[in-house]
Amino acid sequence: MKLKNQIQKKLHKVYFYGFDTESDKKLFQKSTLSYEDKKIILDDLTNNQKFVKIVIGITRYNFFCMDKIINKILSYENKITNVKAFNIFPVLSIKDRFIRYLEGLNLPEFFEFDIVDEKLIELLEKFQILRTKKIESENDTARLLGILCEQMFIGPWHIVIDTCHTCNTNCTHCRLHSPTNNQTKDYYKMKMSFENFKKIIDDAAELKVEMINLIGGGEPLLNPDLIKMIEYIKSKGLKALFFTNGILLTEKISKKIIELGLDEVWCSLPAGSGKTFKTINPMNNEKTYDKIISNLSNLTELKKRKNLDNPKIVMTHVIHTQNHHELIEMAQKDIEVGANEARYFLFRMDPTNVHLKLTKEDFSRIKKQVPIVEKIFKNSSVHFKENIKFQIDNFEVNKGYFSKDFFLKHGCIIGYLYSDIEANGNVRFCCHNRNVGNISKSSYKELWTSKKYEKYRVQAKYIDKNKDVLFENNQTLFDDECFKCENHPMMNAIFLKLKKNDLMKYYKN
Repeated sequence: MKLKNQIQKKLHKVYFYGFDTESDKKLFQKSTLSYEDKKIILDDLTNNQKFVKIVIGITRYNFFCMDKIINKILSYENKITNVKAFNIFPVLSIKDRFIRYLEGLNLPEFFEFDIVDEKLIELLEKFQILRTKKIESENDTARLLGILCEQMFIGPWHIVIDTCHTCNTNCTHCRLHSPTNNQTKDYYKMKMSFENFKKIIDDAAELKVEMINLIGGGEPLLNPDLIKMIEYIKSKGLKALFFTNGILLTEKISKKIIELGLDEVWCSLPAGSGKTFKTINPMNNEKTYDKIISNLSNLTELKKRKNLDNPKIVMTHVIHTQNHHELIEMAQKDIEVGANEARYFLFRMDPTNVHLKLTKEDFSRIKKQVPIVEKIFKNSSVHFKENIKFQIDNFEVNKGYFSKDFFLKHGCIIGYLYSDIEANGNVRFCCHNRNVGNISKSSYKELWTSKKYEKYRVQAKYIDKNKDVLFENNQTLFDDECFKCENHPMMNAIFLKLKKNDLMKYYKN
């Protein structure tokens, strides 16, 4: 016993948590030592013939990068090695495979593993069960795990791509094309080149992105390459949708998108009558409204003839003071055109459209109409997406806020779910103007998997402590726009999944 104690006294343990100083300190915040400091300590102990153990502390935040940590340490020992990475896929067996992975590593005797995160194995076990019971898809499960482990294991669920900045309407609520908002001529001429587009889609397919949304700062059908873009997306096995005002949705276009297997068409129609449409779209008239209704009805008829469900027609209605009285009429039109889904949004107020601000009376009228709208849809085949209920519950009339302090309370996880790529190649972190980089300098995949993007994701998750973090264009991580975020339904759905599967306890703990 005395001899054992003497040996133990001579044993020195040096802990590593990351593969460089930054990641090491992130995972063990009490550490004041750099990687170089630890190397000096190891050299000193070894030179003085001390018994040394290199211990890798394993947590949910580093279990997936054991190879990087081990290879880095062995490089200090001048040992040539290439420890293979642990692959989280298939998630179905992630816990069992990780344990076998550790046991199968043929490392020098001075290495030791210490699972310092007592919840790690429990967490991996839960994710095995999620897949065993097929509660979530493989890709969605990987995204949920990524949020909890603060690591990107897969591409975003959704990429929004600007196809062009040209538009054939001038909706009064539009941030780019309203009569009160003038951009430069060069801005309006901008469009995404097909070559750049293909590179993005190639990366998206490799990253297992679910959906490509062709929308942006204008009408996608005004980009002559739109049909080619849809065709290329579908050739890569991805889902595709495009946003349109419906004016150019001709029979020829409708037949082509059905033929290509487009998944969804989202039509923005902020009116329930031609008269209101003309008020909101000064450059158009009531006949244009009738044309949109006819085009959508024709698309539905063409689908029926071929006995096809896709593309699903999703109607979106932005609500403000000029149309707040027509929610019921909008619902009736949605049913008339054969829509599959309907969504209402309170408009996003900014200095260019403050004249559309909802009054208390407007808001009261909206609240009275929503239950009627819900009942109308319930008696039809149109699914009513209830995102407007969240906005109503959190609405502040004076400021036009509708997501309140949602992000300060929960954190922002959009960086794991979504990217927005402008026609000029800027990659935006969210639906607001927060630039991460540009595809002219790095590929989309390089940006998405970069340390820079990863850092923004984690900072956004703890947004209450990182509000002033700056993006590439000097835009802060948090500002008033976050109180009017249109991505909250996507994030709220994830939080509900985490709660339903008893995973919230791992979210920030």
